[in-house]
Amino acid sequence: MINKEDLINKVVEKTHMNHDEVVTIVDSFLEEIINGLVEGEEVKIVRFGKFNAKKRVARNIINPATKKMMRLPALANVLFRPSQNVKDLLNK
Repeated sequence: MINKEDLINKVVEKTHMNHDEVVTIVDSFLEEIINGLVEGEEVKIVRFGKFNAKKRVARNIINPATKKMMRLPALANVLFRPSQNVKDLLNK
């Protein structure tokens, strides 16, 4: 698994930029993706993929443990669809 710090360190190694500058860039990049999703926009990164926020309406469900009806609140999820380029690289 690659976490955010691993990603930052890889970018520092490749670009020889200052670590703090790369942290600022990565944080800004992620923040702008989140801001776009919050505003209801599709965030498309060419040759990588697109992010969409999908809202699910509140609904009634049955708790399997108690068999009682309960209300599941409205939720939002982020969907990511990889570009064809990414799919091709994964399927080499």
